[in-house]
Amino acid sequence: MSKTLEQIRALVARGDVRVSLHGYEELAADDITARDIVGGLDTAVMIEDYPTYLKGPCVLVLEYDKTGQPIHVVWGIPAGHDSTAVMVTAYRPDPVVDPEFDGFRANLQQFGDLTRCDTFSWHGYLEAHRLRRAYFKQHGATSTDHGHLTAQTIDLAQADAERLFAKVTGENFNEGDAELFRAQMLTEMARMSLDDGLVMQIHPGSMRNHNPGLHAKFGRDMGADIPTRTDYVHALKPLLDRFGNERDLTIILFTLDETAYSRELAPLAGHYPALRLGPAWWFYDSPEGMRRFRELTTETAGFYNTVGFNDDTRAFCSIPARHDVARRVDCGYLAELVVKHLLDEDEAREVARDLAYGLAKKAYRL
Repeated sequence: MSKTLEQIRALVARGDVRVSLHGYEELAADDITARDIVGGLDTAVMIEDYPTYLKGPCVLVLEYDKTGQPIHVVWGIPAGHDSTAVMVTAYRPDPVVDPEFDGFRANLQQFGDLTRCDTFSWHGYLEAHRLRRAYFKQHGATSTDHGHLTAQTIDLAQADAERLFAKVTGENFNEGDAELFRAQMLTEMARMSLDDGLVMQIHPGSMRNHNPGLHAKFGRDMGADIPTRTDYVHALKPLLDRFGNERDLTIILFTLDETAYSRELAPLAGHYPALRLGPAWWFYDSPEGMRRFRELTTETAGFYNTVGFNDDTRAFCSIPARHDVARRVDCGYLAELVVKHLLDEDEAREVARDLAYGLAKKAYRL
């Protein structure tokens, strides 16, 4: 149990608690009540513990609102004080880059209300993204994440991008328009990452809500997410033509298509300074999947064009075990290289530490 979380729970239990101004803004934006957040602290699951954070010890926890929807909440105690417990921020990712997402126009309106930008104009919409990115960076975020069906990118002229935005925010657009807009937004996000220094993660290739019966009964994102074939070489070329040689930009690529590891992803990461390979993900976040990842990428991309191991699972109790598995798999792979005299033992020790710690810390600018 985190000592910080224990202390925060004790403070909240005796009423020594307040909500920051930013916290109130985020609660209002997501239609969450402070009573729900305070009341849910007893059953909260800790995700991250930051006992030595500069502004005071804090924790990121998982809570649930009255409808059962998950909420990430940051609680903290001001530096140099033993109280008060402060609810710093609570958020849900805003689905405002996918025109086919349920309630897209309503989400844009909420996005505008939150940022005080005209999110139904192209320039105002982009400015709203910049403001939210700056806000989350100020509160400790170091990366963005983009989970599109494909890795498709495009680099439209400004006038063409404005026309496309006007179309997808209207009533008459088709699947092709939506895909083109998502593609343009990946390029826009890369541009913003170059400006603000946030690392960009791309998690493509999952067809969400594949089972219509399940979707109808329980709603979106409740299962039946199925991997698809994913093209990277052609799909990413417009973005890479523009930003691939930028050494101040980091784009981390993930895949659910293992056939792309050696054919596309390793050569791309081995060539473009901006690219790194994320670890085996989701269906392949397993001993055999992790092993295949190293076997299929190392000869071309090496170790240092990857980012070690990270985990975005919501099965929080599994996180330590998954990292332990990753370390064991990587060390097993390194041991084989040592036995084959492809790597010296002292080199293997250095690489093992980097795979477990150093590469992730460097890639995510921690």
